[in-house]
Amino acid sequence: ACFVAKQPDPVGDCSVLEQDTCPTSAAAMDDTVDLGCSAGGISPETIFGSLQANFEKTYWQQRPVLIRRRAMDGATCNDTFASIFPSDFAELFPDVFQDGERSGSIGLMSFSEGDEFERLERQYSNIFHGYLDGVTVVFNNFEQFWPHAAMFCQKLSKVLPSIFREGEPPCMNMYITPSGKRQPLALHNDAQDVIIMQLSGKKTWRVQYERAGYYRGIPKLGFDQADSPALKAVLQPGDLLYIPRLHRHEAFTDESVHSTSISLTIPHRGSRLDKHHSKARQQQQESILQSSPLPQGRRNTGRFSMASQIQLQDKCSSCTGAALKADVAAAIKKTTADDALKRSLSESVLDGIT
Repeated sequence: ACFVAKQPDPVGDCSVLEQDTCPTSAAAMDDTVDLGCSAGGISPETIFGSLQANFEKTYWQQRPVLIRRRAMDGATCNDTFASIFPSDFAELFPDVFQDGERSGSIGLMSFSEGDEFERLERQYSNIFHGYLDGVTVVFNNFEQFWPHAAMFCQKLSKVLPSIFREGEPPCMNMYITPSGKRQPLALHNDAQDVIIMQLSGKKTWRVQYERAGYYRGIPKLGFDQADSPALKAVLQPGDLLYIPRLHRHEAFTDESVHSTSISLTIPHRGSRLDKHHSKARQQQQESILQSSPLPQGRRNTGRFSMASQIQLQDKCSSCTGAALKADVAAAIKKTTADDALKRSLSESVLDGIT
């Protein structure tokens, strides 16, 4: 979503710029590292925890690794993502989300077992109707709309300049996937290194240990190259997963819970296309930091409810409360098999719509 990955290096080849980190045998390296809550939250200074000092030598473009921040009893640590999402984020998110919609940065994606990949923005009058229908909501370039995320990306180049080059900041995409064995993309690989940060819910990941040629998977949820050696993990809130470039990977939710995560995509320094996009991204990140300077950041403008009413009047003259209830009820019936759960959801959700 951030970059178009075309014709990456063939299997086993490394560009001139990455000869020092060209993958070698990494079979003995740990692929899961557990950190206690004493490790603190995720910030540019602590993003890789105890691996920070030697991350480039041991894992960078060589092997995937899962870094878990949890209490001794497995509970989620407090304020893991406070540097990106301070306490006022929930209040301001509607404004941020609406700006993303206006710019075309929010999309809908779906891929279920036996289905071809689809982009579905035009099939739903409201993106959350799509979510209720089992579709992933993708907020591309999220950091260009939220100053704390932009500052996080900008600081990474100062803390780890050999990985995050100055003037070529990473981008953040937010993925909101409903429960029910859903995934936004099939097995694939990217020309860029990617870091996944799990915000809420959980998602099952499979990341192959070896790099491979450019690949876009078959429509077979969870079964494409299932026997290939891979890191398999269920990400929970506070977890971080590093995926090296050209390593094939996929992720999906189960029947029990949704998933909200951030994908941090790092430009590949051997790509002219990435460098071109990075320049524009740098300007956009600087722009949001200038218009909404920290520590205050974005202010609650009160625009959301008024703009939403205008949007409804323009696009849907029949969008009454009763019509919305009917749409939600239909979505619940379509996506929920258990009758008792269906009735419970209908009562709790529909009673909240005024």
